[in-house]
Amino acid sequence: MVVALTVWALVSWAYRRKIATLKAEHAAWEARLVFAHNKETVVSEKRNELEATVQLLSNQITANATAQEIAVITQRVATVARELAFANSALSKALIL
Repeated sequence: MVVALTVWALVSWAYRRKIATLKAEHAAWEARLVFAHNKETVVSEKRNELEATVQLLSNQITANATAQEIAVITQRVATVARELAFANSALSKALIL
């Protein structure tokens, strides 16, 4: 009886440790998922901003806007494209880590 109780206690202790380890891993994956989701939201916002800016540039070209007006929007397109690339890189790193 003592041997059976000892074996049961050891097995129970081992399973509790394993469950605690799995719960910790699960929490880490959940945190990583939330972090990656937040990064994906930024990427989506930047993509939408880039699409809107490119559309604005297209509209200006169609409307025969001045070279200066087109240059301003072209610079904005380049800036937003860099921001999108940076956000996409941050998302990639979040998914890899």
